[in-house]
Amino acid sequence: MHDEALGAVLSACTIGVFLFGVQTIQTLTYYRRGHSDPLYLKMAVFLMWLLEFTHSSIVFTLVYKCFITYFGDPDGFSKAQRFLRINGVIAVLIAAVSQSYSAWRLHQLQTTKSWIIPSICWVASVLRFVIYVAAVARSTTPMSFMQTKVWRICAIFVGVLALVADSLIATGLMLELWTRRHGNPILSQSQALAMDVEDPFAPRPLALVIDRIILICFSTNLMTCLSTLAAIILFYGTTTMYWMPVSYIASRLFSICFISLILQSRRLKNPRRVPGTIPPNQPQIPLQAFGNPRSSLVAITPILCVSLWNANVVKNEAQPSDLEAGLPEFIDPSTSVVTTIEDVVTETVQETNPVGTVPS
Repeated sequence: MHDEALGAVLSACTIGVFLFGVQTIQTLTYYRRGHSDPLYLKMAVFLMWLLEFTHSSIVFTLVYKCFITYFGDPDGFSKAQRFLRINGVIAVLIAAVSQSYSAWRLHQLQTTKSWIIPSICWVASVLRFVIYVAAVARSTTPMSFMQTKVWRICAIFVGVLALVADSLIATGLMLELWTRRHGNPILSQSQALAMDVEDPFAPRPLALVIDRIILICFSTNLMTCLSTLAAIILFYGTTTMYWMPVSYIASRLFSICFISLILQSRRLKNPRRVPGTIPPNQPQIPLQAFGNPRSSLVAITPILCVSLWNANVVKNEAQPSDLEAGLPEFIDPSTSVVTTIEDVVTETVQETNPVGTVPS
């Protein structure tokens, strides 16, 4: 049995299991948050996870066959190659589903609607799947160091079609997002909200910059494009099995990108407002954070910029012990009169304890 092949199979299994765990966590996160999503999207997410589960199960079966069933058999690896063929078909199907969704997402994001790039990507994904299935059906030994000329020609078409689809999607998304971001400042604000950034113009720490680069790579399919290109180079440039772990990484990245795009779309639809992102046409008022009404406001240090309707919370939750806090002024939304917090507390005390009574 080929030692290089065994090492590649074991490496692919280890990396694949780790990335499958990441994809499983993403799937659980989606189902915990996506209760209102349409049924077809939920089914697509479950289909992607089911394909990845099948892919990982076949990898485990291949490892078992190579290291236990056919251990010590020189022809054992050749006998287990049918599992590689099945895994290849599933990997191509995973890539087709992910690329199809990315192409549809590109069409939804386009300012000027056009079906040219999405249609090319869909045709490329379908052709890639058909060509690979046909090549697998005709080939008996789909390994890089023992290929026939027909198989290698079919395989290069499969790789080129994958690169074409990923490149078109990445280019289209980057151009569209670049155009919309520089032409519409509101998009910059929504991106900052999606990244949980309090100030879109504040200096970025290195970790946030790295996270932003990774998010862009996943959002535009650059990660899958680079991993597919690396697998093609290793497949045709070497006579070893080093391409196998890289191709397994590419397959997992397709599913991870698919779930990441869906989760990112949900966050852009329902952004969480953070301090410093209130629209400029809405008046801002300084207001202390009222966590526990019975505790002194002196111990609460942060000042939050909130909308005017939260001023009622101050009036309802203020306590007599807060008179010593020396809080700033706020605007009463009903009268638009600037009133101090001491006046509000005094009014509350008078309403609670009429004249002539002593508060207990």
